[in-house]
Amino acid sequence: AEVRAALLAAEDARGDGPEGLAPLLEGIASNNAGVRRIAVRALGRLERPDLVEQILPLTFAEEPSVRWEAVNALGQAVLGEDGETVAGLLAPRVVAETDPWVRGVLARTIGRLSLEGEALEAAQGLLVELSRDASGLDAPAATLEGVALGFDAMARGLAPDEALGEEVVARLGEIIAYGREDADAADGSALTAARIRRLAVSALTQARAVHAEALEGALADPDAAVRRAATGALGDSGGAGAVVRILAALRDPDAQVRVEAIAVYRRSGAAVQSCLPVVGLTVDPNVHVRLAAIDYLGRSCREGAVQSATLQDLADDLSPSDDGQWHAPAHAVVALARERPGQVSASLLDRFTTHPSPFVRAYAARASGLLADEPRLRRLAEDGDTNVRTAAIPELANLQGHLADDVVLAQLDQDDPQLLLTAARLLEGAEDTEVALGRVLDAFHRVSAQRWETSRDPRLALLARIGEFGGPEQATELEPYLRDFDARVAEEVARLLTMWTGIERVAAPSALPRLEIPTRAELRRLARSDVVLEMRRGGAIRVRLLPDVAPMNAARFARLVEAGYFDGLTFHRVEPNFVIQGGSPGANEYWGDAAYTRDELGLMSHWRGTVGLSTRGRDTGDAQIFVNLVDNVRLDHNYTIFGEVVDGMDVVDAVLEGDVIESARVEAR
Repeated sequence: AEVRAALLAAEDARGDGPEGLAPLLEGIASNNAGVRRIAVRALGRLERPDLVEQILPLTFAEEPSVRWEAVNALGQAVLGEDGETVAGLLAPRVVAETDPWVRGVLARTIGRLSLEGEALEAAQGLLVELSRDASGLDAPAATLEGVALGFDAMARGLAPDEALGEEVVARLGEIIAYGREDADAADGSALTAARIRRLAVSALTQARAVHAEALEGALADPDAAVRRAATGALGDSGGAGAVVRILAALRDPDAQVRVEAIAVYRRSGAAVQSCLPVVGLTVDPNVHVRLAAIDYLGRSCREGAVQSATLQDLADDLSPSDDGQWHAPAHAVVALARERPGQVSASLLDRFTTHPSPFVRAYAARASGLLADEPRLRRLAEDGDTNVRTAAIPELANLQGHLADDVVLAQLDQDDPQLLLTAARLLEGAEDTEVALGRVLDAFHRVSAQRWETSRDPRLALLARIGEFGGPEQATELEPYLRDFDARVAEEVARLLTMWTGIERVAAPSALPRLEIPTRAELRRLARSDVVLEMRRGGAIRVRLLPDVAPMNAARFARLVEAGYFDGLTFHRVEPNFVIQGGSPGANEYWGDAAYTRDELGLMSHWRGTVGLSTRGRDTGDAQIFVNLVDNVRLDHNYTIFGEVVDGMDVVDAVLEGDVIESARVEAR
């Protein structure tokens, strides 16, 4: 227990704590395989290329679990850096390794390395080799899944002048059909096989190498997610048959496929011919399909009369009460303002502007911007909800430029981080710099006094304006911030003071205490626990915690749940075919719990139903969570996963913008 705590503390301190890297280096030399696994994973999470030599020996460990963590740690250590050295170190392991899981991790790690030229070609050959067993047949599913992940990452990383080789394209064309004939298997193999097929479609699409025969089979795949991926490829496939296939996808029995088809239809040349196929989807049984169809109608359409009447009827349907049924009218009034502004009467927009839901009033701000309704935007910039103000002031500034600075400056009295960030950015180039400087300095001091780590973004934006409007006269006022609790802020202050005075200043930040390291007893309890989110509109979402994968973040989430933090908060962001995000006291992207938690990036992929930590850069978790609605493997190795939905994905799929978490609790299994 003491060793695990020391490892977690060293990882959480990113190797900069009192004991530095010592606990982790001792850990990789331990006789205990579990300790070595945790220690080498932690070394990779530091993302330091200079640690490759320390990590490499563990790729030869006796235990497969240590080897696969070590291989992944090598990839994480050089994330964003030239990966040719690591690729060269891993190439011999492809020949020597026999464990199918480790071979899969080898494939996905090689695939995500930053490579070019001959190194990229060699890596493609290694993945093709890993995709087959010794007899030339398909590799075991555990390996092939890693191969598919590797090819997908490799394809996403290709430069415009790079391509996948012919052998790779041919192999992916074969993998697209992997396991399709056993799609009804009940042992879990069907899910893995479907994921492999989805990834093959995605890799070919990213590499602009999808071909008609492979696409035809994928569009008829028994797995809806494979059909969705194939539908996404239609927009780039061209050919006369693409329109026919898109129209067929608009009628697919799966809602996620229909949402994807609307997006593809928008991008295709057919979209300028007729919007009637999409008009019919505004009454689709699935609300996300309806909203996607409404948003589509906010563009030029050949059948203008039908388009106008449809949007008008939908906008008129707004209820005067906050009954949670506002989404279609709100989307419709914005679409109407964009495409048929003459049909948005003042009386209609008044209903949205005065609606009890702040989400609706934010849509009213967007519509007002499209209509160039400056007086209405000024009223909305004084709304009691800061998110409405955040929606209104950019629209007003877009119309009036710095003539709107009086309205923007008025926002600096608020404490909402997103509003402050927005206001600070809009003040760039302000004309009355003396007034602006005073207001910006006041806001910076006030927010800094709160000592919230999660106020970094607005504070840096305010500092940018101080640097623009101020000078040596403000040096004394900023001097104390050289010792700020946030290293980024302290460094920016040092830069400003050096620039203003000509004397080099050095930041000496004094960090806030880190969050408490979970005890072994706490982690063991969480390993047998679920978090249940009871939704106000009905239904519950059960999240299985993963304290072995992300101990700090699983523990923080559970602690906040038990403290009642999430009760009454919302899912403020809903992106169909991507994620739902929530857990913000301010119902926006920039307001979360006060402290940051570190990323805990691992081998678990962002499959549909996994629960991740929302961040705005490395190590900036503020307790906001997201649930993956589809397989989002492009988030792998960049966003922490600390849980997975084990019951209630139907509830997750039905979540709408603004839906409230009535209560949350931790339940023992």
